Amino acid sequence: MNEVSLIQICDTTFSESEVDAAKAIVFDAINQRSVPRKGELKKRRCLQDIIKVLKETDPESLPSFVAKDLHRLPPVTFDHVDATALLKDILILKQDVSTIKCDYARESAVSEVCADLAELRIQLKQLQQATQPATGPSLKGKRHKKSKVNSTSKTVNNLKLQVIEKTVSAHDAFLATVPSLQSTSVARTDRELTTVSQEERVLSSTLLGDNFDSTSASNDSYRTVVNKKKHRKQQKRAPNQRGVAKLTSNTIKIAPRLSYIYASRFHENTTEQDITNFISESGYTVQKVEKLSQFKKTSFNSFKITVLQEQEVVFLNNNFWPSGVEYRKYRYYRGPTVIS
Repeated sequence: MNEVSLIQICDTTFSESEVDAAKAIVFDAINQRSVPRKGELKKRRCLQDIIKVLKETDPESLPSFVAKDLHRLPPVTFDHVDATALLKDILILKQDVSTIKCDYARESAVSEVCADLAELRIQLKQLQQATQPATGPSLKGKRHKKSKVNSTSKTVNNLKLQVIEKTVSAHDAFLATVPSLQSTSVARTDRELTTVSQEERVLSSTLLGDNFDSTSASNDSYRTVVNKKKHRKQQKRAPNQRGVAKLTSNTIKIAPRLSYIYASRFHENTTEQDITNFISESGYTVQKVEKLSQFKKTSFNSFKITVLQEQEVVFLNNNFWPSGVEYRKYRYYRGPTVIS
């Protein structure tokens, strides 16, 4: 339910005194000051304040509110329900269900693949047992071993093609059960069959020997990508340095370093000349005294005083200014940007 509908229901159901009492309870619970409302739309504004506080405040810091008189609660019918949001949720659920049906394989296909793998494991064990050399101390045993290997070589070669054909057919049969997979589902299915692909490569490399190229028979190999881009080191700027030699030439002059002091709370009749005279009587010189214009009309004057930087410590000492004068270093105010 949106905020407008909620305010309309509460406005027509509860009185103004009840809304004020509820607002006071909510603001007391979070220790905030309640802003009083006046006018014809007082009740609506109070309801807006309550909803705003409930939205912006952490739920853990609010107490649990329950309805005391259930018969006072307004009925929630289809007129107050957002049917568009419900229809959108139903459409999203339908899309998710259809995606699940397309992405997941059937149980029969998975069982067939498991059965083929079990059969391949049995045949692999038989081949390993058949190709293992027989141990014996006598030369007769060695000859018997050599003849046994030669007799089983034809059987091994015949079983090589059978194992590879069954592996490829099992993989193709599994993919044929889900022909409408999208790119994301195909990638996920390949990751799920990683163990199957690894077993296929082990079987093929064991049966075909060293001449078998595993990369050409399967596309499941991964390559590590290394970023060879060199990061440039940020060069540190060299700090400014100051000279210490005495000036002996008359052709150049060194600009003095200035400091700016803000002094305020002077009488409204005080002028720039009065401030200059006061500083001169104190035994110090001033570069410039400027009266500041106030944004709002006040009963006192403020000044911006420009002095030499080596005299800044003197003008920022509380023993220099008379009692009641406020001072500090001058801060430049950046006003609002005006777009023409």
